[in-house]
Amino acid sequence: MWMAWVSQPVSTYVIYYATGSWTGSSWNWTGGSILATQAGTNINPALVQLQNGTIYLFFAFKPTVSAHGNYQLYYMKNSAGIWSRTYTAVPLSTQTTLNDTLPAASVAKNGTLWLVWTRDNSTVAGTSNVMRQLWYKTLTGNVWSTEQPLTSANDANWNYQPSVVAGKDGIIRVVYSRGISANDVFNIYGLNYSSTGWGQPIALTTQTNTTDSNPSIMQDRNGTYWVFWNRNINNGGNNTALELYERYSTKNGGGSVNWSPETDLTTTSGCSTICTDTMEPSAIQSTVDKNIWVFYSTNLNSIWQIYAL
Repeated sequence: MWMAWVSQPVSTYVIYYATGSWTGSSWNWTGGSILATQAGTNINPALVQLQNGTIYLFFAFKPTVSAHGNYQLYYMKNSAGIWSRTYTAVPLSTQTTLNDTLPAASVAKNGTLWLVWTRDNSTVAGTSNVMRQLWYKTLTGNVWSTEQPLTSANDANWNYQPSVVAGKDGIIRVVYSRGISANDVFNIYGLNYSSTGWGQPIALTTQTNTTDSNPSIMQDRNGTYWVFWNRNINNGGNNTALELYERYSTKNGGGSVNWSPETDLTTTSGCSTICTDTMEPSAIQSTVDKNIWVFYSTNLNSIWQIYAL
């Protein structure tokens, strides 16, 4: 198992990585080495492995630690156990001052790598708020496609925080958080790409007064699709907490009627003052014990650490 995460050991954010194996009772991790260390801010790591064994680490980087500056997507490669240690920019058709963050990647059966990310677009006419929409491009062999918008820049909603999986049936499935930022109400949506192109957005959650965000989608060995996300829960008064939720589909992840009921995995009801947050899940199935593992960030011990379910 390969894991990458963001840490802030000093005044800026850097990316660490480690490899691990399940012993039957605990995870045995080795490494914990700083990988992306170039001066500036390094965030949003995403790992993916090609069919030839090469591992890509995609991430967002800006050459400043201040609130100013713009992120662009970069990657490093691990071939035969050796990291490139150089920052390679994901090629864009037109260089831009817009922010590209939150990459997600998956490799299809035909070997094509699909990369989806969030772009902070120019503002929609009549508003003053930044807009966030989804973009994507593919890598086939050593050739990158032209980047394409996945959601419209004219959409009044934010569409961001994507997770992508290339299914066994050849369909590319993207889940993401969608909502109006001024209302602070977001739900999880899905988009599918098949031989006929991109379909219409499908609502996977339908909350009316809270935020569902940071989804992670995966397909297990028997074909079931799983989606995990965090939800902002009001525990009474001004006490809120982020909790992990999940639902699954054995019917190829179609409309919402094809999904199981939502399940709360990390209930924090009853907390009186400071509630524990569980957020930013990342799901994968182990090849050793065949279990599905969800890694997430939590402040259970008053500092942010990585936990697993």
